[in-house]
Amino acid sequence: MPRPLVFGNRRLLVCLDDRHRIRDLYWPRVGQSNHISGRAVAWGVWTEGSMSWTDGPEWIIAQGRVEGSLAGKSVLQNDALGLRLEAAEAIDPVRPCLVRRVTVVNLEPRPRSLRFFFNHELLIDESEIGNTAMYHPDLGGIVHYRQKVYAFFGLRGPAGPATRWATGPRRVGHFPGTWVQCAQGELNGSSMDVGAVDSTLGLDLELDALEETWLEWRLCMAEDLAAVENLAEWWNGIDFDAALTHQMDGESEWVSTNLAEKTDHLDEWQSERLRSSMLLIRTQVDAEGGILAGADSDTMTGNTLNYSNVWPRDAALVADALRSVGIHQEVDDSLEFGIRTLPENGLYRQKYWPDGTLGVSWHPMWWKGRKVLPIQVDETALMVWVASRRLMEPGAPQRLWPEMVAPALRGLESQIDDQGWPLPSWDLWEERRGVSFFAVCSILAAWAESERAAWIVGADPEPIRSRRLRLQEQCRARMLAADGAFVRQIDEDGQPDPTVDSALVAGLLLMPFDQMDDPAVRTTIQKVRDRIHEKSPSGGCARYEGDYYHRKDDRYPGSPWIISTLWLAQAALKFDRDIAEAERILGWIRRIEAPTGVLPESIHPVTAEPLSVSPLTWSHAELVRTLNMLAEVRASAEITSGRG
Repeated sequence: MPRPLVFGNRRLLVCLDDRHRIRDLYWPRVGQSNHISGRAVAWGVWTEGSMSWTDGPEWIIAQGRVEGSLAGKSVLQNDALGLRLEAAEAIDPVRPCLVRRVTVVNLEPRPRSLRFFFNHELLIDESEIGNTAMYHPDLGGIVHYRQKVYAFFGLRGPAGPATRWATGPRRVGHFPGTWVQCAQGELNGSSMDVGAVDSTLGLDLELDALEETWLEWRLCMAEDLAAVENLAEWWNGIDFDAALTHQMDGESEWVSTNLAEKTDHLDEWQSERLRSSMLLIRTQVDAEGGILAGADSDTMTGNTLNYSNVWPRDAALVADALRSVGIHQEVDDSLEFGIRTLPENGLYRQKYWPDGTLGVSWHPMWWKGRKVLPIQVDETALMVWVASRRLMEPGAPQRLWPEMVAPALRGLESQIDDQGWPLPSWDLWEERRGVSFFAVCSILAAWAESERAAWIVGADPEPIRSRRLRLQEQCRARMLAADGAFVRQIDEDGQPDPTVDSALVAGLLLMPFDQMDDPAVRTTIQKVRDRIHEKSPSGGCARYEGDYYHRKDDRYPGSPWIISTLWLAQAALKFDRDIAEAERILGWIRRIEAPTGVLPESIHPVTAEPLSVSPLTWSHAELVRTLNMLAEVRASAEITSGRG
C-alpha cells in the first residue's frame, strides 16, 4: 500500500497510507528502527451505539497537501454517519513532533454526540519485548517507551485533553488490543501495561445541528521521560496555525535556494513538483547523511525485507539531483556518510544502514564455485562521480578528495584488468554478473569528473585521463553491436547480452561522449523506445524486456518504472533538446502520480496502480533532474532566440 503523505525533518519520519493511518514511524534515525513496522495508528468515531474506524470502506478519503509544502490537507467523509473530517498535519522543522488537527463537521440538521478514539500499537525498536505503555496524568496522554525511545501521544479538543484512555496487551492470547473496547464506546481506564502492548485515547465532542468543532492529536519523540515531558509541554502550548506556519516557513527557506531562475522556465505543475519532490527527498535524508531508498514498510510483506537502507548508487544519484538545484548541506552530509562507510579496499558494498553499519545484501561472496567480491562497481563509480562534481563547486568539503575520491579511484583501478576492461560485478538491477554497459559508463563518468576535479585539488589528472580514453575505446569495440546499438552487458563467459534495457539510456546519460551526435546514442535510445516504451495500457517504460520483478501481465515487457521513463525524457533533452517529448513524458508522470504528488518505484501495466515501494526516493530524484534539465534547456532556447 503506498504512502501518499510523508512528514519528516531528518530525525523524525512519519508515513501515512492511503487510508490515512500512520504506518511508519522512524526516530531518531531516518530509516532505522520503524517503531510501528507497518502496523497502524488507527482512528475513528463512536456515535449512536456504533464504532466506525476511518479506514473502513464507508469512508471516502481524499488526501492532499498544502500547496508549496508537505503539510497534509485531507478530507474524510462518511455520508451514512453524516460526518466530514478535515484533517491537516504539520511537523516541526527541528523538533521530533507531529500534530494532526481535525475539523469535525456535522452534516446532519440535528445535534450530535461524538466520541473519537485513537489507537496506538508500537513495536519500539521493532520489538514486542519490553515495551511499556502508561497514561501520564500531567500531560493528559499516553507514553510508550523502551530503553532510549519515548513516544508521547496526546489528544485534545475545545474542552481540554482526552478524558478516556486504556493500555493493555495486544495480539497476546485472547487479548486483541484495547481497540476492541471502542466498539462499546468505552475505555476501561487501565493506566499501564508492559510487553506487547497498545493504547487508546478517547475524546468526547458535542455538536449542534450543522455545526463544526475540532480536535488535535499529537506525537512527540524523545530519548528519556524528562525530554518527552518537556517536548509534550512545549507542544501543548503551540496552536496548530503556528505549527503549520513554522513548518511552511522552514520548508520555503530550504527549498527556495537557487530555484527562482529554474521555476521561471517551468509551468505551475512543474514548479510545484520540483519543490515538492525536493522536500520529499529531504524527508528521506537522515541527519547523519544516509539517504534512504524508501520508507514504505509494506514492502516487507513477502520476506520481511524493506528498502530502509542506504544504497550508495541511489544516494549518489539522489545527491547529484539535489546538487543540480543548488542544495549543498544535505549533499555534503551524504558525502560525509560516504567517507565514513568507504571500506579499506575503496569499493562500496551493496547497502548500509543509516547508522553506517553494513546493510542487508543479496550479493554473495561465493558464486559458481569461486570467491567473488560482493559488489556493484557502479556504486563506487557513482560516489566518485558525485563527489568530484561537488568538489568543483564553492564550499565543497576539501577532505572529499583524500578521504573518498582518491581511495575509491584506487578501488576502481583494482577492478580493471590488464586490457583496461572492468572485471565482472553485479549489474545496476542487482540481478546478474558481468560487465554491464551502465557499469562501464559509470566508471567513465567517474574518471571524467575526477579528472576535472584533479586540477582543482592539485592532483595529476593524466593517469585518470589515460584510463578513461582506453576504456571508452574498448566500450565501443566490445559493446557496440552490428545494428549500431550498444548491448546491455557482456556476460561472465564473454557473450554479449542483447536484451533491450532502459539502463542503456541511463548509461548514455552518464557517458562523457566527445560528440553529442554520436549515431550510436540515438540508435540505442530509439531501440529502447521501440521495444519497451509505451507497450502497455498504462504507458511508461519497462526496466527491460521480460522483467520478472512485480510482473503482472506476460503480454508486456514488464511493469513500467518511473526512473526508466524519466531517463527517456532526459535523453530527449540532452541529446535532441526535444522539449516537446520531455513534456509529453512529464504529462505521463502527472497522470500516474498520487494526488499528493508521490511517485512509486513502478506501476501496474494495465491499471497503473503503484507497485512496490511508494514513494521511492530515486523516482523523485529523477523527476528533479528532469525538471532541472527542462528549465535549463528552455532558458538556453530563450537566450538563443533573443528573449533571454
